[in-house]
Amino acid sequence: LVFGGVGFGLLGRGLWVRRRLRAEALLARQHADEPWRWKEEWNAGEIHSSNKGRLLGALLFALFWNLISAPLLFFVPAEILDKGNKLALLALLFPLIGAALLVWALYEALAWRKYGASLFRMASVPGVIGGSLSGVVQTSVKVFPVEGYHVRLACVRRTTSGSGKNRKTNETVVWDDERQIDREVMETDLERSAILVMFAIPYDLP
Repeated sequence: LVFGGVGFGLLGRGLWVRRRLRAEALLARQHADEPWRWKEEWNAGEIHSSNKGRLLGALLFALFWNLISAPLLFFVPAEILDKGNKLALLALLFPLIGAALLVWALYEALAWRKYGASLFRMASVPGVIGGSLSGVVQTSVKVFPVEGYHVRLACVRRTTSGSGKNRKTNETVVWDDERQIDREVMETDLERSAILVMFAIPYDLP
């Protein structure tokens, strides 16, 4: 049931990705000279945080792993007590890893509960190399950082080489800039925070 459920889930995701790629290809044809309009999220000038995706990934992976490894908790003791097979103790590593995955999922859930979803709204679309990137980071909960808000913008070059087991991905920070912001722009709002962001992007960046 577990493997079958994962299989059908992958099929469903494949259909969803295929539909999304078709929509993006249509937008690329309609706006050939405006690449920032090739994706809906790019055109809207909104960047959503990745913490919700991490939470769902942690929960699904922990659930899948524990459904597979949980039966070992019933078979291993019988194997040891009835047959004296002490090597069967090695199989208990899988449930232990499952417990660690549950802790990881719990950590992500607590982080989601504490910070909620955040969103970066760009002041203008598109961002321009050699110009400025400005906008507002909005959180869905009120945040009270003791040392203010630390904001960083980075230009990262990601290169992938090889294939299969020899596939390697390296990341190099080409440029970055940091800001320390002491105050937000919605201090009277008790349900969310808004942090003003502004960076000057050098003209010689990729």
